[in-house]
Amino acid sequence: MKFLTKSLLMFALILTMNLNVQAQESAPSLAIEEIIVTARKKEESIQDVPMAVTAITDQLGESSVRRIEDIQAFAPNLYINRTPGIASGAAITIRGVASLESDKSYEPSIGVVMDGMFLGTSSGVLLDNFDIERIEVLRGPQGTLFGKNTTGGILNVIRTPVSLNEIGFDASLTVGDFGRQDLKTVIQVPIIEDQLGVKIFAANIEHDGHVYNTYLDRHAGGDDKLNYGFTVLWEPNDQLSIKLHHEIMEDKSEQGVYVNRNPVGILACTIHQIGFDPNEGCEKDANDGPDTVESDGSNFSDNEYESTILTVNYDTENFLYTYIYGMRDMDEQNMQDFDGAAVRMLRMNYFNDWEQTSHEFRVTSQFSDKVQFIAGVY
Repeated sequence: MKFLTKSLLMFALILTMNLNVQAQESAPSLAIEEIIVTARKKEESIQDVPMAVTAITDQLGESSVRRIEDIQAFAPNLYINRTPGIASGAAITIRGVASLESDKSYEPSIGVVMDGMFLGTSSGVLLDNFDIERIEVLRGPQGTLFGKNTTGGILNVIRTPVSLNEIGFDASLTVGDFGRQDLKTVIQVPIIEDQLGVKIFAANIEHDGHVYNTYLDRHAGGDDKLNYGFTVLWEPNDQLSIKLHHEIMEDKSEQGVYVNRNPVGILACTIHQIGFDPNEGCEKDANDGPDTVESDGSNFSDNEYESTILTVNYDTENFLYTYIYGMRDMDEQNMQDFDGAAVRMLRMNYFNDWEQTSHEFRVTSQFSDKVQFIAGVY
C-alpha cells in the first residue's frame, strides 16, 4: 500500500507539471514591439540607438494630433508653437534651446528633416497631421549626421510609404465648431506589381478661428490650407530603389491677433481712444471678453511652398549607397497689425521669395555587425 500510494502521488505531480508547461507554452508572447527608426540615417531598432529619441507612430492616428505642434504632448522636453509673423512657421524648443525666428537670414537651432531633406528655414514646417507615418524627436546636438543647424535637436518627419502591391484609399472628414472642416485623402495605386507604384494625396484644412474681431465683424486667426502632391516609387530589382516626391502647400491662414492692453495715458492707448470715451481704458474698449479683439487690420498670409525630393538607394551586399536631391521654393506675403487697435498705426506688409537646393550622397556599411560606419558629402 505504501508503494502504491507513493506511485500515485508521483504520477499526480508529473501530470500537474506537464499541464503547467502546456499552459505556459500556449500563453501569448509579451515581447516589446520593435520600433524601427532612422535617427542615425539608417534603419535600426530604437532600442539600439545610443541617444535620446522619441518615436511618435500610432499616436498620430489614435489621438487628436491635428498639427505637428500637438506632438509635444508625447515627447518630453519638446515645445512647439507658431512663429510670430508666419502662420505656418514653427517655433520649436528642445531642452530649452529655441528657434523662434522666421526671418530667412537666421538659421534655426532646431532642425526639421522631411523624408531626408533638411528644411533650411522655420517657415512652412508647421505641418498638419496628414500622410505622416512617424515623427522622430532627437534631443541634443545632432551636428555629426545632420549639420550645424541642430544645436538643440531634430524633428525627423517620415511620410507614409508607397504600396507596390495593393490599391489603397484612405479618407477622413473632420467637422467641428468655429467652421472647422478638415478633408484628407490618400490614394495608393500600384502600376507594376512589386516594381512601380504611385501615391496621390490631398488635404484641405479650414477653420474660422476662436477669436472674434468686433471691428471687422468676423472671426480671426483661422486656418485656410490646401496641401496636395504625389510620390512615385520604382524598384526595378532588389538592389535599386528610386523615389520621387513632389508636393505643394498653399497657406492663406491668419496669424494670431494682437491685443492692445496698454493702460490709459500710454501713446498706443491714446491713439486707440480717438473717437472713444477718453475715460475708458484700452483693454475695455478693445476687448469685450477673452476671445474678442478690436483691430482694423487682418494678420493674413498668402504663402505657397513647393517641395521636390528625389531619393535613390542602391543596395549591395556590403554597402548601401544613397543619394538625396532636395528642392524647396517659397513665395510668401504676410501682413501684421502690431498695434491691435481700431485705428491704423503699426502695420507691416512684407514679402519673401526663397529657394533651397541640396544634394546629399552617403555610403552606409553593412558588411559587419561589429564595425559600422556612415560616410557622406552634403
